[in-house]
Amino acid sequence: MKTVITSIVLVFATFVMAQTKYEKAMDKTFSEWDTVKTAKGLLGVSQSFERISKVEKDNWLPLYYATLTKSFYAFGMEKNEALTAAEEMLTACDSIATRKEVNSSELNVLRALILTVKVSKDPMVYGQSLSPKIMELYQKAIQENPNNPRAVYLNAQYQMGGAKFWGKDPKDFCGDITKAISLFESEKPEQYQPKWGIEQAQQIQNTTCKPQETEAKN
Repeated sequence: MKTVITSIVLVFATFVMAQTKYEKAMDKTFSEWDTVKTAKGLLGVSQSFERISKVEKDNWLPLYYATLTKSFYAFGMEKNEALTAAEEMLTACDSIATRKEVNSSELNVLRALILTVKVSKDPMVYGQSLSPKIMELYQKAIQENPNNPRAVYLNAQYQMGGAKFWGKDPKDFCGDITKAISLFESEKPEQYQPKWGIEQAQQIQNTTCKPQETEAKN
């Protein structure tokens, strides 16, 4: 009986240590992401998440963050290698999604974000062809989870960016930015679940959506 109990304790201890190792690795990488100031640093963060994903093969979150940070990195790169890598990692996320319960709303946001990188790199080539798909993905993400602040904020941001081409005022979408910030503030994600974006939404609120000051009357 004592041997059985000892074996159970050892198995449980091994499990706890494995979980702790994962948590330590994730916490360390998130900490690095919080303080990153260069493109090279952001690439390092993406590589760290990717290394974690190779150990946590059935966990979509490390791979999700590897893809996300690689996409952010790709925005500032002239060549497309980083974007291609992000697309490949997203495909791997989709593979996990077929076997595990994965937040499809967040994956559709990520899918739209990667297409947005393509548009930003060559708007003359991709703007007209990809914009409908990008907005479709954001709408799908919102339908899947109306309380997903990233879907609401990025959908509004994308439409703000193209407003002048569609004969609209970017401020027409400020209501969605305000809504997204409210959703961010009430969001209570579980451990390591996506929660990024509020700083960017607040920046838009304080710039594009900032009310113009009226001149004082004499």
